[in-house]
Amino acid sequence: MNRLLLCFLLVASSCLSGQVSDPGRFTTLSARMLMIDHQVDVGKLERDIQKSYAIELGLRRQLRKELGLLVPIRLGNVDVGEFTNKQFTSIDLIARVTPFGTEGAISPYVQGGYAFRAESDSKPFSEVPFGVGADLRLGKDMWFNLQVEYRKGSRENRDNLMAGVGYVIRFGQPDRDGDRIPDGKDKCPDVPGVSSAGGCPDADRDGVTDKNDECPQAAGPVSTNGCPDYDKDGLPDHQDQCPYEAGKKRLKGCPDIDNDGVPDDIDQCPNTPGSLYTGCPDTDKDGFEDHNDDCPEVAGPNRGCPEVTPDIKARLERATNEITFAPRSDKLTPGSLLVLDDLVDILKDQPSFKLTIYGHTDNTGTDENNQKLSELRALACRGYLISKGIDGSRISTIGYGGMRPRADNNTTVGRDLNRRVEFALTPG
Repeated sequence: MNRLLLCFLLVASSCLSGQVSDPGRFTTLSARMLMIDHQVDVGKLERDIQKSYAIELGLRRQLRKELGLLVPIRLGNVDVGEFTNKQFTSIDLIARVTPFGTEGAISPYVQGGYAFRAESDSKPFSEVPFGVGADLRLGKDMWFNLQVEYRKGSRENRDNLMAGVGYVIRFGQPDRDGDRIPDGKDKCPDVPGVSSAGGCPDADRDGVTDKNDECPQAAGPVSTNGCPDYDKDGLPDHQDQCPYEAGKKRLKGCPDIDNDGVPDDIDQCPNTPGSLYTGCPDTDKDGFEDHNDDCPEVAGPNRGCPEVTPDIKARLERATNEITFAPRSDKLTPGSLLVLDDLVDILKDQPSFKLTIYGHTDNTGTDENNQKLSELRALACRGYLISKGIDGSRISTIGYGGMRPRADNNTTVGRDLNRRVEFALTPG
């Protein structure tokens, strides 16, 4: 008995001294109650065999995540059908394999090894134990244990089945910085920290260690290096020009609904993709954005429209000089119709332009009659152009009466020049 206790103490001393040198390992102390069934044929005995019991204390040295060395010592009684129960003491050397490690809520294991057992009336004999069990976590350093074990004895009638329940306490893990995180798991073993940061300091408790946290006093996600991101657009608030609206990183966190590269807050056309200057479209690429372009689908420098060429200007001037009417009438002369046909061709060739017709008279007659006559003459020209297929929405008329003479009304030639219609092409 004394020898068995001495062996147990030597093993315990070895476990504790090794614990300090290697922080990746740990030691546990276990206490269990055992029920033992010696596998004896009851039929050959004169009375029923009762189950016997024992208590167990054990030390386990965890060598690495999956492997541990266990030394349990037991004290109990033996009932193998004899008239007097015998006391026994045993000590084992067990190798335990924990396939899923020891840190889970449930840690199943298998184990096996070699044992010595001494009974009160005999010399020690050997046993070969093999068992399975599981540790169920109760707290940071405590587990509840369940185990079933079969033991093959070298002495007759000593094979037995042993079931036990008890508790396991882990202790002796170094913790230099006193943060209750063992040095073996502590990424910052010399500086107190928190478990969420692997044992390193994390003042704002956001899971990003202070040394890697760009905003150590304000909680934020790992994706933004620990800085707050209110709108969750991936850009931290201190770099986000629109921190309360989710936006794009390339636009410094501001939204861009039409994806044209211009933030909505400065985009003059936020719902329509456009240029990088104002965010508005320029369909014909002439430098005039559509909302300012009189001819948005035809490129040109004239308010976005093509320029009126010298040839067209000459033809318009010819129309002004050659279109005539019957005296004091709005009826076009036959020669004027050929000139108007040329205007039809111009309007068809220039679909992006509109035409304005201005009617004029000399100073003969009353102002009222001259105003009316100038309007009718402009309308007569418009009506002819429409009859040739020109859209009426493209033609407008204005009558000036005798208010804008271009020659002297005191001469016959001057009055002839003042009785006229003028034509002007304008964009869009």
